[in-house]
Amino acid sequence: AEFGSSIGGEIKSLLGNFKSDINPNIERLQSHIENLQNRGEDIGNEISK
Repeated sequence: AEFGSSIGGEIKSLLGNFKSDINPNIERLQSHIENLQNRGEDIGNEISK
């Protein structure tokens, strides 16, 4: 049982580190995507004038 619980703890800490690495990257990606969408709308507006 002790063996299993130590593995569980390691996995939890690994996932914690993983999430803390991923979150800023996800936020950066989302802002990039929003910028691209805004640019796409600007281009669409220019074309339809």
